[in-house]
Amino acid sequence: MDTVIIKTETEQCLNELRTNKLTLTAEKATAYACLAVSHFFEYNKAIGKSFRPAIEILCELNTHPDTEIARIGLSALFPNLIEKLNDSFTPRNCELYDHVFAQVISFCCQLPEGSALKAALDQVGIKDETAILVRKFKLNQRLQKLSPDRKMKKILVLSRVTIGADIAVTSVIISHLKQQFPATELVILGSPKLTELYGGDLQIRVREINYGRSSSLIARLNIWLEVKAAVQAEVLGLDPDQFCIFDPDSRLTQLGLLPLVKPDIESGCYYFFESRSFLYPEPQKIGQLTSSWMNEVLGITCQHFPFISLSAKSLSRGQEIADQLRSNDERRIISLSFGVGGNLTKRISEEFENELLQVLLNDSIVILDKGASTEETESVNRVVSLLQNQRKTIVELNEQNYPSTLNVNLQQPDLVVWQGSIGSFASFIASSDEYLGYDSSGQHLAAALGVPSITIFVNSGNEIFAQRWQSSGAGRTEIIPLESSQIHSNPQLTKLIIQRILQLHQSFNC
Repeated sequence: MDTVIIKTETEQCLNELRTNKLTLTAEKATAYACLAVSHFFEYNKAIGKSFRPAIEILCELNTHPDTEIARIGLSALFPNLIEKLNDSFTPRNCELYDHVFAQVISFCCQLPEGSALKAALDQVGIKDETAILVRKFKLNQRLQKLSPDRKMKKILVLSRVTIGADIAVTSVIISHLKQQFPATELVILGSPKLTELYGGDLQIRVREINYGRSSSLIARLNIWLEVKAAVQAEVLGLDPDQFCIFDPDSRLTQLGLLPLVKPDIESGCYYFFESRSFLYPEPQKIGQLTSSWMNEVLGITCQHFPFISLSAKSLSRGQEIADQLRSNDERRIISLSFGVGGNLTKRISEEFENELLQVLLNDSIVILDKGASTEETESVNRVVSLLQNQRKTIVELNEQNYPSTLNVNLQQPDLVVWQGSIGSFASFIASSDEYLGYDSSGQHLAAALGVPSITIFVNSGNEIFAQRWQSSGAGRTEIIPLESSQIHSNPQLTKLIIQRILQLHQSFNC
């Protein structure tokens, strides 16, 4: 489409939206959102720049007083536009993201509910959109070195928000820091779930920050205020050379766009990892890229893998279950998750999952996680119901009934269904013979624990994304790659995938 037509149509929609904002329907909001995303990419393809009117439409929708309309805008802005830019792993789209989100931040600062955000940016000398971009440009131009001889009391590491990314990326940074600074306290700013995964390491402390991935746009941006306050509290009384901050492309700072310290000390203590463009396009996994970047920062050459450190209590839970299951049964134990982190494009189908589970139960005991979302739990419940009708022996465990169930000897179940914490499921993976699941946090947990794993990786046509997000670890990791287009076009796909899984499963037995 001609760029003149794109501009005319988009600006017309923007004017209509502003004129009729208070009477806007969800149907109309969806149409505006689709048009904005479509025209953004068409304009960018033709001109090579961001398209401000399209982003303005999405900002208007995201900050609409009607929560349903705001959710429509949120879905369009993040999964449909921003995540597509970032998942491309190209320097060009990293820069494009910066321009898009700097405009989003600037828009929100002008709203009454964005007043605190604006005031905090003013305090650190960020007065407008241009200032956001100038700072980020300078940030990207420097690769700071951190001497292992520097006497630091504390290192703060920002979470990547999702558990899988924290294992694949954040833990690699921490592993390097642990080796170089064994006497320095390491503080992760992130989800309380991280305490479950790193509670076994006395050098690591988690300061809880809850970034709501389903929260409104303003709420997501305002989390930065909480992070900034947490950083100030953590470094209170420390000289600038006694602490530093590692930001692994964290959503807590909107990928480095929002500063955490004053400009006069930032260059000496803030280390930003532009994970989406670093060393592009070398075919490395994200964990390997992170280790390479840390080598450059520290001036060393050392490969570190992702890791987790479960507490002794968590590890014993998984071991107790595994010991009971193995006491009277020689079958292998497989930990299994059909979780996809809310991204349904990573999933094949419930029919596939049911058929796969039945095949695995022929020679293995399966520990099946119920997932984190209501939708995932309901799907697992339907699969379990089918198995119960087939007279399979099923034991359901959760955080509440675990102690009493454990004290009653597990009577050779076919399936153990778990609903509970990520730490407990990690302990089950640690005590299993293998792990199986879609591309989600489970594959990274298994790799970090050195447990042989099989990941069904449904890719949406982005080869670099598929390469980057494969799990890495010291143990054996097998990937079954699929293109999303194959799922609907090949009726024999389910049987072929299950056949390949069984081949890998049998090879783990050798």
